[in-house]
Amino acid sequence: MEFTKGLINEHARFGIATVQPNRAIKKCKIRKLRVEYFLDEIAVLLVAPKSCVSCDRREECTDDFMFQIIEKYNERNKHADAYYLL
Repeated sequence: MEFTKGLINEHARFGIATVQPNRAIKKCKIRKLRVEYFLDEIAVLLVAPKSCVSCDRREECTDDFMFQIIEKYNERNKHADAYYLL
């Protein structure tokens, strides 16, 4: 938590989302993962699931996770004044 303290400001939004790994990766047998995230004005900070920590394809899925989180957030808050760009 000390590491993230300097990265997250008071406007960051915390959430938990169910995401899917990169569909191009056939190696991953898990189809739905729960990730914790902080959504900020300039970044998405993810807390990777335990199953992803030792995976060598983690970087590829991380991009997909971020896009899915932003899409879901924008969909839930479509009537708000602000939304996040992909």
